[in-house]
Amino acid sequence: MKKLFVSLVTLAFAVTAYAAEEPKAKEVTATGEVLCAHCDLSVKTSCQNAVKTGDGVVYLLTGEKTKKFFAKHKDAKKVVVTGTTKADGENTEMEVTAIKMAKKDDAKEKKES
Repeated sequence: MKKLFVSLVTLAFAVTAYAAEEPKAKEVTATGEVLCAHCDLSVKTSCQNAVKTGDGVVYLLTGEKTKKFFAKHKDAKKVVVTGTTKADGENTEMEVTAIKMAKKDDAKEKKES
């Protein structure tokens, strides 16, 4: 019985430590240049759409809205994206909730919400 109690306490500490390490997702809107995470940035082993902001922050774009947008706008050079971010090692992945072509007055990256 004592071994079971010790095992349960150890498991509880391990679960708590793991939960504390997970990064918090946050909503971000960013304006930047469209690049390929594989061909242009060499951060992925296969092609993936990415956005590099004027500050040098790179977001790896994921989600159905990303696929639909780039299927219609293969020649997009600059976009405004909004989505939920999470860190993936050195890279930041963004689950896109909204995406549009950038206008000339969208030159500055919008701040995090």
